Amino acid sequence: RGRAESGAAEAEGLALQKPAAALLADSQKLNDQSNLVLDQSHSAQAKALAALDLKLAQSLADRASNGMASAKKYFAEAIADRKQAVRESGEARKDTVEAASESLKQNAASPTLLSVLHGQLSGQHALQAVVSADTKALGAREAALGEEEEALSGARRRVGSVAERLAALAHDAGTLKAQLKSAEKAVVDAAQA
Repeated sequence: RGRAESGAAEAEGLALQKPAAALLADSQKLNDQSNLVLDQSHSAQAKALAALDLKLAQSLADRASNGMASAKKYFAEAIADRKQAVRESGEARKDTVEAASESLKQNAASPTLLSVLHGQLSGQHALQAVVSADTKALGAREAALGEEEEALSGARRRVGSVAERLAALAHDAGTLKAQLKSAEKAVVDAAQA
């Protein structure tokens, strides 16, 4: 249950408590008046009416007691809801501080994260600060990764270019070897002739 339900339970309790308190006050007045009539009156009819008023006063007191018990139940619900909300808030605070601490490992000395750790930022603002810092750090890491990928791609192109030159040089070396062999054979043939 949330704060709205807690507030509704409190309002129900207040709505029941006020009429119950009024009933109890009316019951007490009626009880006092009836007892006075019973003590001081000599009329049988007045005493009979006072006795009926005492029963009515008891009925009002019972209704007031039931109303107070219901109000107490609603107040207990509201108190329990608020205690639960405080516990949950404390747990959320702890989780947010832990997240900020973890985030600081990636975002060294972030002033916003330090504010969360030191309790200067709390609630939604603290959570947003952690998410924002992590998002910013992720963006920076993605940008760095993009630069590294670009550098790797450039290195691959250079390696490909070097490989092509090496292949061309190897071909030229093969051609030179063939020419050298042909020249050697021509020299040997000329020496033998």
